[in-house]
Amino acid sequence: MGKADRLYRGNDDTVAGRPQPGADAGLVRHILYLGGRGRESPYLSASIAPDVAAHFGLLWETSPDEVTKSGARHLDHHALLVALKRNHGRARWPSAKERQRAQQYVERHVEHLIDYTPLADAMSALDAVDAAFRRSR
Repeated sequence: MGKADRLYRGNDDTVAGRPQPGADAGLVRHILYLGGRGRESPYLSASIAPDVAAHFGLLWETSPDEVTKSGARHLDHHALLVALKRNHGRARWPSAKERQRAQQYVERHVEHLIDYTPLADAMSALDAVDAAFRRSR
């Protein structure tokens, strides 16, 4: 599968998100929102569907190219599904039921992830978010 042209993120803050590059990188943990509001994550979720993203708050927009230029990585929808189905790497999770629920969320939200683990710290990640995202009209 190819990369999406545009990615959208809904967030209820004045910035598109505040990833923490050093936080637990478990994909299932992030996708299922384990730890609740305020939990640290090295990822930001995005979707190719603006209506899905808008459900989660103010609409922000970027592209895979802008994400890459900012120093982060784009994990596309297909790659997320494959990782979850194979239960390997960052998708490794002890509960098959929770992993399956994460797959369902990824499918339903046409989810992509933006991975900030390559960045040195939270300030670098915030700079990368600011460089890649713009408020959508």
